[in-house]
Amino acid sequence: MRRAASLRAWEATLVDRGMDQAHGLRRMFAPGRPRVVQIVAGREGVGRTSIAVNLAVALAQAGRDTLLIEASRHAGEARALDYLGLDAPGAWAAAPARPLEIPATEGLAVWPLDLTARAHDVEPSPIPARLPGRSRLPDCVLVTSACGRSLIWTGEHESHEVLIVLSRAAASITDAYALIKRMSVQGMQTRFHVLVNRVGSEDEARLIFGNMASVARGYLDVELQLCGFVPADEALVRAAAQGRSVLDTEPDSPATRAFRRLADFVTRGVRPTAGSAMRKAAVRLAASL
Repeated sequence: MRRAASLRAWEATLVDRGMDQAHGLRRMFAPGRPRVVQIVAGREGVGRTSIAVNLAVALAQAGRDTLLIEASRHAGEARALDYLGLDAPGAWAAAPARPLEIPATEGLAVWPLDLTARAHDVEPSPIPARLPGRSRLPDCVLVTSACGRSLIWTGEHESHEVLIVLSRAAASITDAYALIKRMSVQGMQTRFHVLVNRVGSEDEARLIFGNMASVARGYLDVELQLCGFVPADEALVRAAAQGRSVLDTEPDSPATRAFRRLADFVTRGVRPTAGSAMRKAAVRLAASL
């Protein structure tokens, strides 16, 4: 008992000092194919960017080498940069050369995908699996976009998942359902993970999800899974105002605990698609708001 307590105290000290050696080991022996998670929403204003940024930080803090890709047509659309305290115009200018490593979070890089030259293209925009300045594939790739364009992940992957972000607002739920319907009808996806944002409790999140899932079962041939919820928490507002992740500013807040649970779901609870670990076929990522 005493030895176990001492060990826990020692581990806590290492984490507090930023000396988590296990982080490096996990990255060294991680699989060579990433899990690609597209974070989408049926409408603006539901917190999609906040979810993407804080989940990326949570994954990196859990020892997963993480790449956050935000597709934009101009610097003003690259809102993830603001959430991480980066100078958007400067970061946007530097991004084509190589992804931007986030000094405050070991194992996290952000790549603003510039779609300026492809603004009028009909075909989906490709995302190269291997980016300049990176010698290996990340463990997790999070893709988010506010530009309403379809994208394609071109490299190998362990799994491809779609995470639908919605809020308690009726319009958000309706638009999320419409997005699921569009993606399923186009044959792009038959399985979706749902995250309910800005709710008062887990019971409320489950009620919202249950109502949408029951309609989907009746009218769509899709599988929906509730992957978690993020509570309405002022800590998120304060963190965004500082240009930092809520995991950094208030590590004991309800929102932080929610993102850690979500990161655990992504790394452990997501089931790879059958045969996906061996394939190199491109994966189309739907346009969303």
